[in-house]
Amino acid sequence: VPTMVGTGCPIPGAPISIDVAGGLPNAMAQLCLGATSVSVPVLNCTVLVDADASVGIVLDGSGFNSYSITIPNLPAFNSWHGYWQAGFFDANSPSGVVLTNGLDMFVQ
Repeated sequence: VPTMVGTGCPIPGAPISIDVAGGLPNAMAQLCLGATSVSVPVLNCTVLVDADASVGIVLDGSGFNSYSITIPNLPAFNSWHGYWQAGFFDANSPSGVVLTNGLDMFVQ
């Protein structure tokens, strides 16, 4: 099961990285970000993010990807929660889909 962690200092204007590891080598995924967390069971997985935005990523040969972004330096991002999760198609999974853990990144 792939996992996700965040690195960096989550403050407006600062860079952060969302690291996904443990996925299938060279797998394509959808990295999702939302301002709201949910808990919705789908295909033997649990969706944890009400996605407002997403971006496609591709894991490297070891099943890893680090997605970097700078938090906008705007007042709207002060005391803001960003909820992250990635999903993959995986033929080895009974449902054909796997999801990472959710990540709650609080921007101070």
